[in-house]
Amino acid sequence: MATMTLRNVPDELVEDLKKEARDNRRSLNQEVIARLLERRGGASNPDALLARIVHNRRQAPAIETTPEELKKWIGRGRL
Repeated sequence: MATMTLRNVPDELVEDLKKEARDNRRSLNQEVIARLLERRGGASNPDALLARIVHNRRQAPAIETTPEELKKWIGRGRL
């Protein structure tokens, strides 16, 4: 495998990547590789797919609903 060096990476980006790496239980290096594979369309990579799912779930707003509302939503669109 190849080695790559990045220069002049903004501090804020590094901190964000470190936080995501911790959240995903990966090293910073593994996180960067997962992100690159994800951007390339590496959905066949389970780590990249899981990272994307976790990231998307964290971005989604929490929905508080009642059981009645859930039944209504489930039934919506059914004949």
